[in-house]
Amino acid sequence: MLLTGSTNNQPQSAQPPDSYFDIPTTLLGRLGFSHLARYITTSNLLRQSMPKPQVVWFKRDLRIQDHTALQAALSQGATLALYVLEPHLWEQPTASLRHWQLLREAVSNLAIELQRAGGELCVRVGAIEQVLSELHLQFGSFHLHAHEETGEAWTYARDQRVAQWCSQHGVQFSEYRNFGVFRGLK
Repeated sequence: MLLTGSTNNQPQSAQPPDSYFDIPTTLLGRLGFSHLARYITTSNLLRQSMPKPQVVWFKRDLRIQDHTALQAALSQGATLALYVLEPHLWEQPTASLRHWQLLREAVSNLAIELQRAGGELCVRVGAIEQVLSELHLQFGSFHLHAHEETGEAWTYARDQRVAQWCSQHGVQFSEYRNFGVFRGLK
C-alpha cells in the first residue's frame, strides 16, 4: 500500500503500484487468501517519493483507525502497509483453526479499509527477516514501524530477531506500545 496522507475516510492521492511480488495466487488460494491476490503489491514510488521509505508491519493489530504505528509512518511520508503470513507462527502449539479463520477475516477487512483510504496492502508469505531482506534490496534503507506485540515467547523472540536484523542492515525500527502491557519486564 502506498499511502500519502491520513487514514480518514477520504480517498488519498496514491499512484498505482508498478511492481508485484512473486507469490503464486494458487498458494494464496490454499491459504484461504485468494481474494487478496490483487493486494499483493509494492511500489518503486516509495524510492522516488522520499529519501527513506516508511513501512508499517501489521502483526496482530489489523486496523487502521487509532493505529499509532501507521499514523507515525504516514506523518513521515509515503508508506507501505505490510502483512506477513509467517508459516512458523502457525506451527506454534497455541495456533488453531479458529485463529486462522479470524486472521483471514481480519486481513481481508484490513485490505478493504486500506483500499478505502486510498492504498493497498502488501501481503507476503515467509519469515519476516526474509521479507525485510527483499524490501531492503528493493528500497534500500527504510523505516520499519510496528506495534510492540505482547503475546507468546515465539513472537517476542521473532521481534528481537527483527530488531537485530534492522540494526545490522541500517534500518530504523520503531515499536509502539499498544496497550498498558509492557513487554520484557521481569
